[in-house]
Amino acid sequence: MGEKNDTFSYYVGKEEVLADLYNAVVYGGRQAICPEDLADVQRTYHEPLTSRYGKKRRVQRERDAAKLLCREGCPVLLAVENQDEMNHGMPLRCAEYDVEEFRKQMRRIRKRHMQARDLKPGAEYLSGFSAEDRLIPVITLVVYHGNGKWRAAESMREMFSLDGMDGELRAYLENYRIHVVNLAEQEERFQTGLRELVGMLKRKDDPEAMRAYFRDNEARFREMDEDTYDMLCVMLDLKGLEVPDGSGSGGRSEKRKEKEEKRDMCRAFEILIQRSREEGKAEGRAEGRAEGKAEGRKEGELDGEKRGEERGRKCGEERLGSLITRLLSDGRIDEAVFAARDADERSRLYREYSL
Repeated sequence: MGEKNDTFSYYVGKEEVLADLYNAVVYGGRQAICPEDLADVQRTYHEPLTSRYGKKRRVQRERDAAKLLCREGCPVLLAVENQDEMNHGMPLRCAEYDVEEFRKQMRRIRKRHMQARDLKPGAEYLSGFSAEDRLIPVITLVVYHGNGKWRAAESMREMFSLDGMDGELRAYLENYRIHVVNLAEQEERFQTGLRELVGMLKRKDDPEAMRAYFRDNEARFREMDEDTYDMLCVMLDLKGLEVPDGSGSGGRSEKRKEKEEKRDMCRAFEILIQRSREEGKAEGRAEGRAEGKAEGRKEGELDGEKRGEERGRKCGEERLGSLITRLLSDGRIDEAVFAARDADERSRLYREYSL
């Protein structure tokens, strides 16, 4: 599993995020599960195997995320498997995890009965499981955060070869279905930083849409927690955003030391927008004066100059906006921030991108 899936597994394994995910998917956004209701559980399963040569080895399987929901005396194991790509064998993979969990529970129950020696002769003794024993149910969500819709198998039946099987036999064929969650379709239901994460992932191929999303959700980005900030950097292939310190120096900006300031991601985009407006006004004044003189013969020099200045300002904004968009598309976030502050750097980048 790659860095993005590993990082996402850690993130969704947080109590508040996993609760938010299940509330959005299962309860339609209603806050039915509280983070305090969730407890840590073992996510790794070990299966001892013996090869035909008598050599023993252990197969290890590990869930991406799992928590035990404990409320009203009815425990349920809530699990998550993350996928950034489609997997046609996902139903079998999830079935293996669920069966391993049930086998682990059975081993614990049998061990408890062996120590207590309280099983009745017959069926209970043979199975190691009494009539009163119960297994903890398991629910597994497959969280898909890749491109497009999930088009791989969603049930074991889709993995079978059923050509030629008659209807009578098919009626006895058991099926195992998985629950695929497309994050992009759940964005508005999330309450935690998962909302901003999903919102940015949906717009990752459109830098202008990303900037607009920042502006529209400024308050939430200012309160973003550090884990969500780190997740955004990993999932969007960004290095830690550097925010200008406002000292007025011409050099590159220094990374803020305090975590709270470092997490204020939209500050960098605020500066880009502000610098875009300032540059547009400056260029607009120069171009507007020249154009205004010509138009002033008909409608008055002052009136024409204002209209020319407005057109020049828009031209300057579009030029800087095009530069910022190109830089963001190329992942050059730090240079985009610096270009918005420094005229010489802007001129150099204009020449580089032929703008």
